Amino acid sequence: MSSINPFSYGKPIDDPARFIGRRREIEQVYSRLLSAFESSAIVGERRAGKTSLLKILGHADTLAKFNLDPQKYHFIYQDFLFLDENTTPSRFWQRVLKAMRRAVAAHESVVAEIDFALKAETIDNYALDDIFTIIDEESLYVVLLLDEFEQVTRNRNFDNDFFGGLRALAIHHNLALITSSRQDLVQLTHSEQVRSSPFFNIFATINLRNFTEQDATELITRYLNNTGVNFLLSELNIIFAIAGYNPYFLQMACHHLFSAHQQGLADKARRHYLAEEARRDIDALFKDIWTSSTPSQQILLTVMALRELERKAAKPKAGTSTLTSTPAGEDTVADLERFYARASQVIGDLENRGLIIKNPDTSAYHLFSTELCEWIADEIVGDTADLRAWREWQKDETMVGKLALNVKDLLAQVVDGLNAEYKSTLGNWLLERPTQMPALLLMQTFVSRYEQYKETRTERDATATMAVDHAPVGDTPKGVFALVNQRLDNRQRGVFSIPPKPAAGTGERLDQEYRDVQVAGIKRQLIDQTRNLNKLLEQAATYGSRTNAPLNLQNELDSIEATIAELREQLAELEADA
Repeated sequence: MSSINPFSYGKPIDDPARFIGRRREIEQVYSRLLSAFESSAIVGERRAGKTSLLKILGHADTLAKFNLDPQKYHFIYQDFLFLDENTTPSRFWQRVLKAMRRAVAAHESVVAEIDFALKAETIDNYALDDIFTIIDEESLYVVLLLDEFEQVTRNRNFDNDFFGGLRALAIHHNLALITSSRQDLVQLTHSEQVRSSPFFNIFATINLRNFTEQDATELITRYLNNTGVNFLLSELNIIFAIAGYNPYFLQMACHHLFSAHQQGLADKARRHYLAEEARRDIDALFKDIWTSSTPSQQILLTVMALRELERKAAKPKAGTSTLTSTPAGEDTVADLERFYARASQVIGDLENRGLIIKNPDTSAYHLFSTELCEWIADEIVGDTADLRAWREWQKDETMVGKLALNVKDLLAQVVDGLNAEYKSTLGNWLLERPTQMPALLLMQTFVSRYEQYKETRTERDATATMAVDHAPVGDTPKGVFALVNQRLDNRQRGVFSIPPKPAAGTGERLDQEYRDVQVAGIKRQLIDQTRNLNKLLEQAATYGSRTNAPLNLQNELDSIEATIAELREQLAELEADA
């Protein structure tokens, strides 16, 4: 067994040999660079792998893959995480130009012009234009990889002159910008004036979502190779229940499981170790996800968490709500709209952030991690210390006084059990009049049964649930890993071998079984992607032609068509091997 744990988390990956997935995103960025040297904005949740992607984009191996001469194309990475309120545009350009100087050291005329600019007290747009004019004359191309760029757009020292100048450089010279941020840059500006700047129109947004199932498979396969460690079926079920296809959570969960194997722990002890260590790590991340969510997103996350708890718990006690006593395994948009009228407007944002998973077979949704459900429950519950704050809120909040009497009475029962920090979110929720009663009944059921939830948590958590020979509906992502549950149902609790081949000795039946699962999963994805493509084509048709459609719509069409082509290629390979 290897003494080095191959799974790491917390630091970006800059080695192509360890970098997994993101092929489509890389191709999107390079397609724009190769066609017209255009800029892209990478948007993704914290720990989604934005920094790793930026570093791989500028790696020599990636340039070679796209036949770019590293002597002509210079990718310059800059991290602005530590940019503070005192940083000025001149300080920004001093840092960027010094990095550029190192990259183009062999080109004396460019170096001389950069040195001249750096000697001045301030660096204005004319000096920058002179530098990039020489870069053009030398037939050089500069790609600035700007990490945490929202730190710049939020800084009040960076006004329209800065962004207008940067846009002009990118449009008129051999300069492209690849930014990373947690949200669309236009949403992260410090003023309405900057928000209206044409600077943001030069970017195509690339959303960095969770891994595909193939990427998740490849990560575990590649990292376990030659380590002497194999993960059991029950252990993999815990990993995917906790992590879904989130790259950071996958690395974290696999790291702890590998560590448990290194320690020589028995099966049950390994599962317990994995669950406990993972909970310690994800608490701060879940808190960050929650606080960075809008009130509308928090409301929908609450609905989905409480619905999931009802599904997992016993029947309600006498006197509690039975409105959702027999919900389905997952929730469609129509289900969610019964509890929050704006669900359809919010659900796309949560899906883009990778916080929920859509079942391609049913178009229903569930949270990406079972632990997120439990965390939300603990986050919104309160104690007696919260009662005074709630009493004052009910007295002072104008909206409460306008509620119907029966709604107001139910609200008084519900808030006795909630965290006072949830006041703003609940207030926003109750503004949706059609769903006031269903929402409060859902909350009432939760509050009245929270102690019961706590008492029975060991029956629902990953350690206990996955120790038996099946997984609860919705806990394990659909697709190739349905094979995990199928083998568990048959009590074949041996070693789970991930593609490209089932475990040695499992025979031709499992080989065919594996291919069947893969083919079925890809066909489902093709149906879903084709449906999405047709909808977007209908939207584009309203503009007269596809070329007249907005740039972001054209980019989305290109992206889906590339995905469909890749899926068809994978399907053809699998069917050829059958």
